[in-house]
Amino acid sequence: MYMSPSDVYLLAKHGENEKFWGPRWSPDGKYIAFVKNKLVKEDKGDIVSTISTICIVDIKTKKIRQLTEGPDDSLPQWTHDGRIMYLERKSHIKSTIKCIDKNGQDKETILEEESLHTFSLSPDNKKILLIYSGSPSKDINNHNLVEILNLISRKRMRLVVPFTTVRTMVYSASWHPNSEEIAYIRQCGFPAVPNDFPSFNPNNPAFFNRLFIFDLKTRKNKEIIYDSLYSAINDLSWSPDSKWIAYCKYCRRMSFKFKREKIMDTSELCTSELWVVNLHSGYNFYLISSTFNPKSPEETLLTDISWSPDSKKIAFISGSDIYIGSVTVKSSPEVH
Repeated sequence: MYMSPSDVYLLAKHGENEKFWGPRWSPDGKYIAFVKNKLVKEDKGDIVSTISTICIVDIKTKKIRQLTEGPDDSLPQWTHDGRIMYLERKSHIKSTIKCIDKNGQDKETILEEESLHTFSLSPDNKKILLIYSGSPSKDINNHNLVEILNLISRKRMRLVVPFTTVRTMVYSASWHPNSEEIAYIRQCGFPAVPNDFPSFNPNNPAFFNRLFIFDLKTRKNKEIIYDSLYSAINDLSWSPDSKWIAYCKYCRRMSFKFKREKIMDTSELCTSELWVVNLHSGYNFYLISSTFNPKSPEETLLTDISWSPDSKKIAFISGSDIYIGSVTVKSSPEVH
């Protein structure tokens, strides 16, 4: 599988004091829903607040329509028939998962939660994956709480994360199209965004991210990717045809200097890369990349990936804009 630069085009460019993120394809492939952050500034230029609203963009015409008024709406996710959209609406410390219709009108409140980091609606619309920002206990090897809520029975299942001797977190996940498996990223003491990097220690396992698949029926995990030193997966998306998992990762190109017998990182150049893994062969395929400065990663960091319904295109964010890239499967692909 490959994606050339000519296969990528700009779908939606953010305006002044705006940021786009969280694109999600509609089931018919005609629209993409996304979040628009509008930065409200004072006369001196300082940011006072951010208004987050849900918008949709027409793939053909590129026209953008705002669905909600905010002020803190995010994580739009379509139902399989495209008539209803789930979203998160924040108020102070509480997060409310709501349903809206295609005109942006509130239809139903699903649940209210505290400390919710993100959620993901299953493809059959019967379950919701809930990822919280805090850990339920002070155990050093305990992870942030991750649950699967059955929307019919209202019962909850805890996602069992493999044991590790260091503090870990689950911060991104994606459903299998059959709604019975979940791919997720386990972060081991390593930031999900590249603003801050830990001190270099080649013997510290906390420098690694891993990609697992959790089976809801057997409650067992299967490891798919064990990431390399000084790189971290920061987003993933399972293709609708179930054959591929696309993922973004950033890699730091290292240079060091010695200071008082400690190795200090002096590198400022990072690459942000889009990859896919074939779940049948286990091969990983590099698609595209960009370079960025970790002090301002939002400028060109690749993130927020979403497959088209036909599994032939990937929408993603770079520089707060929405791009679409077409993917092509080679008969004898180059393996990375």
